[in-house]
Amino acid sequence: MCGIFAYQGGKTDVANLILSGLKSLEYRGYDSWGILVKKNNNAFYLKRQVGKIKKEKLPPIFSTEGFGHTRWATHGGVLEKNTHPHFDCQKQIFVVHNGIIENFNQLKQELIKKGHIFTSETDTEVLPHLVEELRKKTNDRLKIIKEIIKKIQGLNAVIFYFLNDSEFYAFKNSSPIVVGKNHDGIFLASDASALASYTNKVYFLDDGEILVIKEKNLSLFDKNGKPKKINFINLNYKVEDTLLGGYKHFMIKEINEQPKVLKTIVDTQEQNLKKAANLIKNSYGSYFIGCGSAYYASLTGTYFFSKIAKRHINAAVASEFSYLVDFLKETSLVIPLSQSGETIDVISSIKKAKEKKAKILALTNVLGSTLYRLADEKLLLLAGPEKCVLSTKSFTAKLGFLYLLAHILNGTFKKGQENLKKAKSIFLF
Repeated sequence: MCGIFAYQGGKTDVANLILSGLKSLEYRGYDSWGILVKKNNNAFYLKRQVGKIKKEKLPPIFSTEGFGHTRWATHGGVLEKNTHPHFDCQKQIFVVHNGIIENFNQLKQELIKKGHIFTSETDTEVLPHLVEELRKKTNDRLKIIKEIIKKIQGLNAVIFYFLNDSEFYAFKNSSPIVVGKNHDGIFLASDASALASYTNKVYFLDDGEILVIKEKNLSLFDKNGKPKKINFINLNYKVEDTLLGGYKHFMIKEINEQPKVLKTIVDTQEQNLKKAANLIKNSYGSYFIGCGSAYYASLTGTYFFSKIAKRHINAAVASEFSYLVDFLKETSLVIPLSQSGETIDVISSIKKAKEKKAKILALTNVLGSTLYRLADEKLLLLAGPEKCVLSTKSFTAKLGFLYLLAHILNGTFKKGQENLKKAKSIFLF
Protein backbone atom coordinates (compact mmCIF):
# COMPACT_ATOMS: atom_id res chain seq x y z
CA MET A 1 0.00 0.00 0.00
CA CYS A 2 2.98 2.33 -0.50
CA GLY A 3 2.45 5.45 -2.63
CA ILE A 4 4.35 6.76 -5.66
CA PHE A 5 4.14 10.16 -7.33
CA ALA A 6 6.41 11.53 -10.09
CA TYR A 7 6.44 14.53 -12.42
CA GLN A 8 8.30 15.96 -15.40
CA GLY A 9 7.13 19.14 -17.10
CA GLY A 10 6.87 22.90 -17.01
CA LYS A 11 6.15 23.53 -13.34
CA THR A 12 9.13 24.88 -11.41
CA ASP A 13 8.39 24.09 -7.73
CA VAL A 14 8.28 20.34 -8.19
CA ALA A 15 9.30 19.43 -4.64
CA ASN A 16 6.07 20.84 -3.22
CA LEU A 17 4.06 19.51 -6.18
CA ILE A 18 5.28 16.00 -5.38
CA LEU A 19 4.68 16.57 -1.67
CA SER A 20 1.07 17.45 -2.50
CA GLY A 21 0.80 14.32 -4.64
CA LEU A 22 2.08 12.17 -1.79
CA LYS A 23 -0.41 13.75 0.61
CA SER A 24 -3.22 12.74 -1.75
CA LEU A 25 -2.03 9.14 -1.25
CA GLU A 26 -1.94 9.34 2.55
CA TYR A 27 -5.13 7.29 2.85
CA ARG A 28 -3.07 4.26 1.84
CA GLY A 29 -1.08 4.58 5.07
CA TYR A 30 2.68 4.94 5.52
CA ASP A 31 5.39 5.28 8.17
CA SER A 32 7.98 7.36 6.27
CA TRP A 33 8.35 9.37 3.09
CA GLY A 34 10.92 10.78 0.71
CA ILE A 35 11.31 13.12 -2.26
CA LEU A 36 14.01 13.68 -4.87
CA VAL A 37 14.07 16.55 -7.38
CA LYS A 38 16.70 17.59 -9.89
CA LYS A 39 18.35 20.98 -9.52
CA ASN A 40 20.54 22.89 -11.97
CA ASN A 41 23.85 21.39 -13.16
CA ASN A 42 22.73 17.83 -12.37
CA ALA A 43 22.65 18.52 -8.65
CA PHE A 44 19.71 17.19 -6.65
CA TYR A 45 17.64 17.77 -3.55
CA LEU A 46 16.85 14.64 -1.53
CA LYS A 47 14.70 14.63 1.59
CA ARG A 48 13.79 11.46 3.45
CA GLN A 49 11.92 11.51 6.72
CA VAL A 50 10.31 9.16 9.22
CA GLY A 51 6.72 9.89 10.23
CA LYS A 52 3.84 11.74 8.59
CA ILE A 53 4.07 14.63 6.13
CA LYS A 54 1.61 16.73 8.20
CA LYS A 55 1.90 20.43 7.21
CA GLU A 56 5.41 20.09 5.83
CA LYS A 57 6.49 22.79 3.35
CA LEU A 58 9.66 22.25 1.34
CA PRO A 59 11.99 25.05 0.22
CA PRO A 60 11.03 26.54 -3.18
CA ILE A 61 13.77 24.85 -5.20
CA PHE A 62 13.78 25.56 -8.94
CA SER A 63 13.10 22.15 -10.45
CA THR A 64 10.95 20.72 -13.21
CA GLU A 65 11.19 16.98 -12.44
CA GLY A 66 11.42 14.49 -9.63
CA PHE A 67 9.56 11.82 -7.70
CA GLY A 68 8.53 10.76 -4.22
CA HIS A 69 7.34 7.80 -2.19
CA THR A 70 5.42 6.94 0.97
CA ARG A 71 6.62 3.73 2.61
CA TRP A 72 5.21 0.97 4.79
CA ALA A 73 8.25 -0.78 6.27
CA THR A 74 8.76 -4.38 5.14
CA HIS A 75 12.48 -5.04 4.71
CA GLY A 76 14.28 -3.03 7.37
CA GLY A 77 12.93 -0.86 10.18
CA VAL A 78 11.25 2.53 10.09
CA LEU A 79 14.49 4.45 9.63
CA GLU A 80 15.48 7.34 7.41
CA LYS A 81 18.12 5.21 5.66
CA ASN A 82 15.41 2.74 4.61
CA THR A 83 13.14 5.41 3.17
CA HIS A 84 12.84 5.81 -0.61
CA PRO A 85 14.16 7.06 -3.00
CA HIS A 86 17.21 4.76 -3.00
CA PHE A 87 20.30 5.21 -5.15
CA ASP A 88 23.41 3.57 -6.60
CA CYS A 89 26.99 4.04 -5.42
CA GLN A 90 27.47 7.18 -7.53
CA LYS A 91 24.09 8.73 -6.64
CA GLN A 92 23.18 8.99 -10.30
CA ILE A 93 20.43 6.37 -10.51
CA PHE A 94 17.46 6.72 -8.15
CA VAL A 95 14.47 4.46 -7.63
CA VAL A 96 11.09 4.27 -5.88
CA HIS A 97 9.38 0.92 -5.57
CA ASN A 98 6.17 -0.69 -4.38
CA GLY A 99 6.04 -4.42 -3.70
CA ILE A 100 8.60 -7.01 -2.64
CA ILE A 101 11.68 -8.35 -4.43
CA GLU A 102 11.59 -11.93 -3.24
CA ASN A 103 15.12 -12.81 -4.36
CA PHE A 104 16.74 -9.56 -3.19
CA ASN A 105 19.13 -11.20 -0.72
CA GLN A 106 20.72 -13.35 -3.42
CA LEU A 107 21.01 -10.33 -5.73
CA LYS A 108 22.41 -8.18 -2.92
CA GLN A 109 25.13 -10.67 -2.02
CA GLU A 110 26.20 -10.94 -5.67
CA LEU A 111 26.41 -7.14 -5.92
CA ILE A 112 28.37 -6.80 -2.67
CA LYS A 113 30.94 -9.28 -4.02
CA LYS A 114 31.31 -7.00 -7.04
CA GLY A 115 32.08 -4.02 -4.80
CA HIS A 116 28.72 -2.32 -4.41
CA ILE A 117 28.14 -0.54 -1.10
CA PHE A 118 24.64 -0.68 0.39
CA THR A 119 23.38 1.94 2.81
CA SER A 120 19.96 0.47 3.74
CA GLU A 121 18.34 -2.77 4.85
CA THR A 122 15.73 -2.73 2.08
CA ASP A 123 15.07 -5.03 -0.84
CA THR A 124 14.53 -1.93 -3.02
CA GLU A 125 18.17 -0.83 -2.92
CA VAL A 126 19.29 -3.76 -5.09
CA LEU A 127 17.51 -2.10 -8.04
CA PRO A 128 19.75 0.97 -8.62
CA HIS A 129 22.86 -1.13 -7.97
CA LEU A 130 21.69 -3.67 -10.55
CA VAL A 131 21.36 -0.90 -13.12
CA GLU A 132 24.78 0.43 -12.18
CA GLU A 133 26.30 -3.03 -12.64
CA LEU A 134 24.56 -3.72 -15.95
CA ARG A 135 25.71 -0.37 -17.33
CA LYS A 136 29.25 -1.72 -17.29
CA LYS A 137 28.25 -3.91 -20.24
CA THR A 138 25.85 -1.64 -22.12
CA ASN A 139 24.37 1.84 -21.96
CA ASP A 140 21.19 0.71 -23.71
CA ARG A 141 18.79 1.54 -20.90
CA LEU A 142 15.81 -0.20 -22.41
CA LYS A 143 17.90 -3.36 -22.64
CA ILE A 144 19.01 -2.88 -19.01
CA ILE A 145 15.44 -2.48 -17.75
CA LYS A 146 14.32 -5.58 -19.69
CA GLU A 147 17.15 -7.53 -18.03
CA ILE A 148 16.15 -6.31 -14.56
CA ILE A 149 12.53 -7.36 -15.13
CA LYS A 150 13.85 -10.85 -15.83
CA LYS A 151 16.17 -10.88 -12.80
CA ILE A 152 13.80 -9.81 -10.03
CA GLN A 153 11.08 -12.03 -8.56
CA GLY A 154 7.84 -10.87 -6.94
CA LEU A 155 5.03 -8.40 -7.53
CA ASN A 156 6.37 -4.89 -8.04
CA ALA A 157 5.90 -1.38 -9.39
CA VAL A 158 9.19 0.39 -10.10
CA ILE A 159 10.27 3.82 -11.34
CA PHE A 160 13.93 4.52 -12.14
CA TYR A 161 15.24 8.05 -12.54
CA PHE A 162 18.51 8.71 -14.37
CA LEU A 163 19.66 12.05 -13.00
CA ASN A 164 22.17 13.18 -15.63
CA ASP A 165 19.88 12.48 -18.56
CA SER A 166 16.56 13.41 -16.94
CA GLU A 167 14.96 10.08 -17.87
CA PHE A 168 12.30 8.07 -16.07
CA TYR A 169 11.77 4.35 -16.72
CA ALA A 170 8.73 2.64 -15.17
CA PHE A 171 7.43 -0.92 -15.20
CA LYS A 172 5.08 -3.09 -13.15
CA ASN A 173 4.09 -6.62 -12.32
CA SER A 174 0.62 -6.74 -10.69
CA SER A 175 1.23 -3.63 -8.54
CA PRO A 176 -0.34 -0.61 -10.30
CA ILE A 177 1.27 2.36 -12.05
CA VAL A 178 -0.78 4.97 -13.91
CA VAL A 179 0.53 7.78 -16.12
CA GLY A 180 -1.34 11.00 -16.81
CA LYS A 181 -0.60 14.11 -18.84
CA ASN A 182 -1.86 17.64 -19.34
CA HIS A 183 -0.69 20.76 -21.17
CA ASP A 184 2.28 21.36 -18.88
CA GLY A 185 3.56 18.00 -17.77
CA ILE A 186 3.56 14.24 -17.31
CA PHE A 187 2.58 12.57 -14.05
CA LEU A 188 3.07 9.08 -12.65
CA ALA A 189 1.29 7.67 -9.62
CA SER A 190 0.35 4.42 -7.94
CA ASP A 191 -3.32 5.45 -7.86
CA ALA A 192 -5.32 7.36 -10.46
CA SER A 193 -7.08 9.40 -7.75
CA ALA A 194 -3.75 11.14 -7.02
CA LEU A 195 -3.84 12.60 -10.54
CA ALA A 196 -7.38 14.01 -10.32
CA SER A 197 -6.16 17.50 -9.37
CA TYR A 198 -3.99 17.68 -12.48
CA THR A 199 -5.57 15.62 -15.28
CA ASN A 200 -8.17 12.97 -16.04
CA LYS A 201 -6.32 11.79 -19.15
CA VAL A 202 -4.57 8.62 -18.00
CA TYR A 203 -3.08 5.30 -19.06
CA PHE A 204 -2.76 2.23 -16.81
CA LEU A 205 0.40 0.24 -17.48
CA ASP A 206 0.03 -3.46 -18.23
CA ASP A 207 2.34 -6.03 -16.69
CA GLY A 208 5.68 -6.15 -18.50
CA GLU A 209 5.25 -2.83 -20.31
CA ILE A 210 8.06 -0.29 -19.99
CA LEU A 211 7.25 3.41 -19.94
CA VAL A 212 9.95 5.99 -20.74
CA ILE A 213 9.65 9.71 -19.99
CA LYS A 214 12.26 12.04 -21.48
CA GLU A 215 12.07 15.72 -22.38
CA LYS A 216 8.35 15.77 -21.56
CA ASN A 217 7.72 13.00 -24.09
CA LEU A 218 6.29 9.53 -23.46
CA SER A 219 7.34 6.26 -25.05
CA LEU A 220 5.84 2.84 -24.35
CA PHE A 221 7.38 -0.57 -25.08
CA ASP A 222 6.19 -4.13 -24.63
CA LYS A 223 8.19 -6.74 -22.72
CA ASN A 224 10.25 -7.46 -25.84
CA GLY A 225 11.15 -3.80 -26.35
CA LYS A 226 8.77 -3.26 -29.25
CA PRO A 227 7.17 0.23 -29.35
CA LYS A 228 3.48 0.45 -28.47
CA LYS A 229 0.85 3.15 -28.84
CA ILE A 230 -0.38 4.74 -25.62
CA ASN A 231 -4.18 4.80 -25.63
CA PHE A 232 -5.21 7.30 -22.98
CA ILE A 233 -8.65 7.15 -21.41
CA ASN A 234 -10.59 9.91 -19.67
CA LEU A 235 -11.50 9.19 -16.06
CA ASN A 236 -14.78 10.56 -14.73
CA TYR A 237 -13.18 11.79 -11.50
CA LYS A 238 -13.78 15.35 -10.40
CA VAL A 239 -11.29 17.16 -8.18
CA GLU A 240 -13.93 17.77 -5.51
CA ASP A 241 -14.58 14.01 -5.36
CA THR A 242 -11.06 13.49 -4.00
CA LEU A 243 -11.25 16.22 -1.32
CA LEU A 244 -12.78 16.19 2.16
CA GLY A 245 -15.21 18.98 1.29
CA GLY A 246 -15.96 20.05 4.86
CA TYR A 247 -16.01 16.58 6.41
CA LYS A 248 -13.60 15.70 9.22
CA HIS A 249 -12.39 12.53 7.51
CA PHE A 250 -13.05 10.42 4.41
CA MET A 251 -14.99 7.68 6.17
CA ILE A 252 -17.84 9.97 7.24
CA LYS A 253 -17.75 11.69 3.83
CA GLU A 254 -18.11 8.40 1.98
CA ILE A 255 -20.84 7.13 4.32
CA ASN A 256 -22.82 10.24 3.47
CA GLU A 257 -22.28 9.68 -0.26
CA GLN A 258 -24.01 6.29 -0.23
CA PRO A 259 -27.53 7.55 -1.07
CA LYS A 260 -26.15 9.36 -4.13
CA VAL A 261 -24.37 6.18 -5.24
CA LEU A 262 -27.55 4.10 -5.00
CA LYS A 263 -29.52 6.76 -6.89
CA THR A 264 -26.95 6.77 -9.70
CA ILE A 265 -27.17 2.99 -10.05
CA VAL A 266 -30.97 2.95 -10.06
CA ASP A 267 -31.29 5.88 -12.47
CA THR A 268 -28.58 5.07 -15.03
CA GLN A 269 -27.65 1.38 -15.11
CA GLU A 270 -30.75 -0.48 -16.36
CA GLN A 271 -29.35 -1.37 -19.80
CA ASN A 272 -25.91 -2.38 -18.48
CA LEU A 273 -27.54 -4.49 -15.77
CA LYS A 274 -29.83 -6.26 -18.24
CA LYS A 275 -26.86 -7.08 -20.48
CA ALA A 276 -24.95 -8.50 -17.50
CA ALA A 277 -28.00 -10.45 -16.29
CA ASN A 278 -28.33 -12.06 -19.70
CA LEU A 279 -24.70 -13.18 -19.47
CA ILE A 280 -25.40 -14.78 -16.08
CA LYS A 281 -28.60 -16.41 -17.37
CA ASN A 282 -26.74 -18.08 -20.25
CA SER A 283 -23.81 -19.32 -18.17
CA TYR A 284 -23.40 -22.75 -16.65
CA GLY A 285 -21.49 -22.66 -13.38
CA SER A 286 -21.02 -19.14 -11.99
CA TYR A 287 -18.70 -17.83 -9.27
CA PHE A 288 -18.48 -14.62 -7.26
CA ILE A 289 -14.93 -13.92 -6.07
CA GLY A 290 -13.45 -11.13 -3.96
CA CYS A 291 -11.17 -10.28 -1.05
CA GLY A 292 -12.12 -8.66 2.25
CA SER A 293 -15.29 -6.60 1.99
CA ALA A 294 -15.62 -7.58 -1.68
CA TYR A 295 -15.90 -11.21 -0.58
CA TYR A 296 -18.59 -10.25 1.96
CA ALA A 297 -20.48 -8.54 -0.87
CA SER A 298 -20.03 -11.72 -2.93
CA LEU A 299 -21.43 -13.82 -0.11
CA THR A 300 -24.40 -11.48 0.23
CA GLY A 301 -24.88 -11.77 -3.53
CA THR A 302 -25.32 -15.55 -3.22
CA TYR A 303 -28.23 -14.90 -0.82
CA PHE A 304 -29.80 -12.37 -3.19
CA PHE A 305 -29.56 -14.79 -6.11
CA SER A 306 -30.84 -17.71 -4.04
CA LYS A 307 -33.85 -15.94 -2.51
CA ILE A 308 -34.79 -13.59 -5.35
CA ALA A 309 -33.61 -15.23 -8.59
CA LYS A 310 -33.76 -18.87 -7.39
CA ARG A 311 -30.29 -19.34 -8.89
CA HIS A 312 -27.21 -20.86 -7.27
CA ILE A 313 -23.92 -18.98 -7.58
CA ASN A 314 -20.79 -19.98 -5.70
CA ALA A 315 -18.84 -17.46 -3.63
CA ALA A 316 -15.11 -17.84 -3.05
CA VAL A 317 -12.30 -15.89 -1.44
CA ALA A 318 -10.07 -14.94 -4.35
CA SER A 319 -6.92 -16.27 -2.68
CA GLU A 320 -8.54 -19.73 -2.53
CA PHE A 321 -10.13 -19.71 -5.98
CA SER A 322 -7.28 -21.78 -7.42
CA TYR A 323 -8.90 -24.81 -5.75
CA LEU A 324 -11.98 -24.31 -7.95
CA VAL A 325 -10.32 -23.45 -11.26
CA ASP A 326 -10.39 -27.05 -12.49
CA PHE A 327 -14.21 -26.94 -12.45
CA LEU A 328 -14.30 -24.08 -14.96
CA LYS A 329 -15.41 -24.59 -18.56
CA GLU A 330 -16.06 -22.35 -21.55
CA THR A 331 -19.67 -22.05 -20.34
CA SER A 332 -18.59 -20.88 -16.88
CA LEU A 333 -18.86 -17.28 -15.70
CA VAL A 334 -16.59 -15.71 -13.09
CA ILE A 335 -17.81 -12.50 -11.47
CA PRO A 336 -14.93 -10.74 -9.65
CA LEU A 337 -15.63 -7.81 -7.33
CA SER A 338 -12.94 -5.22 -6.56
CA GLN A 339 -13.14 -1.53 -5.72
CA SER A 340 -9.69 -0.72 -7.10
CA GLY A 341 -9.62 -3.30 -9.87
CA GLU A 342 -6.04 -4.00 -8.81
CA THR A 343 -6.49 -6.56 -6.00
CA ILE A 344 -3.66 -9.00 -6.66
CA ASP A 345 -5.45 -12.20 -5.60
CA VAL A 346 -8.45 -11.27 -7.75
CA ILE A 347 -6.29 -10.50 -10.79
CA SER A 348 -4.39 -13.78 -10.36
CA SER A 349 -7.68 -15.71 -10.18
CA ILE A 350 -9.03 -14.02 -13.30
CA LYS A 351 -5.93 -14.88 -15.30
CA LYS A 352 -6.35 -18.55 -14.34
CA ALA A 353 -10.05 -18.44 -15.25
CA LYS A 354 -9.25 -16.97 -18.65
CA GLU A 355 -6.84 -19.83 -19.30
CA LYS A 356 -9.87 -22.12 -18.87
CA LYS A 357 -11.80 -19.99 -21.41
CA ALA A 358 -14.35 -18.93 -18.78
CA LYS A 359 -16.12 -15.60 -19.31
CA ILE A 360 -15.38 -12.71 -16.92
CA LEU A 361 -18.00 -10.20 -15.73
CA ALA A 362 -16.22 -7.64 -13.51
CA LEU A 363 -17.69 -5.28 -10.92
CA THR A 364 -15.09 -2.59 -10.29
CA ASN A 365 -14.97 1.08 -9.43
CA VAL A 366 -12.00 2.14 -11.56
CA LEU A 367 -12.27 2.64 -15.30
CA GLY A 368 -9.13 1.33 -17.02
CA SER A 369 -7.90 -0.71 -14.05
CA THR A 370 -6.30 -4.12 -14.59
CA LEU A 371 -9.53 -5.96 -13.76
CA TYR A 372 -11.50 -3.68 -16.06
CA ARG A 373 -9.11 -4.41 -18.93
CA LEU A 374 -9.06 -8.17 -18.36
CA ALA A 375 -12.84 -8.62 -18.16
CA ASP A 376 -15.04 -9.62 -21.08
CA GLU A 377 -17.87 -7.51 -19.69
CA LYS A 378 -17.83 -4.97 -16.86
CA LEU A 379 -20.09 -3.04 -14.55
CA LEU A 380 -18.56 0.18 -13.21
CA LEU A 381 -19.64 0.75 -9.61
CA LEU A 382 -19.86 4.54 -10.18
CA ALA A 383 -19.08 5.20 -6.51
CA GLY A 384 -16.44 7.84 -7.23
CA PRO A 385 -12.97 7.78 -5.62
CA GLU A 386 -12.94 5.84 -2.35
CA LYS A 387 -10.11 7.02 -0.12
CA CYS A 388 -11.16 5.58 3.21
CA VAL A 389 -9.36 2.26 3.71
CA LEU A 390 -12.53 0.87 5.29
CA SER A 391 -14.94 0.15 2.47
CA THR A 392 -18.20 2.13 2.61
CA LYS A 393 -19.86 3.39 -0.56
CA SER A 394 -18.17 0.88 -2.89
CA PHE A 395 -19.50 -1.98 -0.72
CA THR A 396 -22.98 -0.47 -0.91
CA ALA A 397 -22.60 -0.08 -4.69
CA LYS A 398 -21.67 -3.76 -5.06
CA LEU A 399 -24.74 -4.79 -3.09
CA GLY A 400 -26.91 -2.48 -5.17
CA PHE A 401 -25.71 -4.00 -8.45
CA LEU A 402 -26.06 -7.60 -7.21
CA TYR A 403 -29.53 -6.93 -5.79
CA LEU A 404 -30.77 -5.49 -9.09
CA LEU A 405 -29.18 -8.30 -11.11
CA ALA A 406 -31.06 -10.84 -9.00
CA HIS A 407 -34.34 -8.97 -9.58
CA ILE A 408 -33.75 -8.82 -13.35
CA LEU A 409 -33.27 -12.59 -13.44
CA ASN A 410 -36.52 -12.94 -11.50
CA GLY A 411 -38.37 -10.59 -13.85
CA THR A 412 -38.98 -8.06 -11.05
CA PHE A 413 -36.53 -5.28 -11.94
CA LYS A 414 -39.02 -2.46 -11.21
CA LYS A 415 -39.63 -3.89 -7.75
CA GLY A 416 -35.87 -3.98 -7.15
CA GLN A 417 -35.55 -0.36 -8.23
CA GLU A 418 -38.31 0.74 -5.87
CA ASN A 419 -36.79 -1.18 -2.97
CA LEU A 420 -33.40 0.45 -3.53
CA LYS A 421 -35.01 3.88 -3.69
CA LYS A 422 -36.56 3.18 -0.30
CA ALA A 423 -33.23 1.87 1.00
CA LYS A 424 -31.62 5.27 0.36
CA SER A 425 -33.47 6.68 3.34
CA ILE A 426 -31.53 4.33 5.64
CA PHE A 427 -28.42 6.42 5.06
CA LEU A 428 -30.07 9.80 5.61
CA PHE A 429 -29.41 10.21 9.30
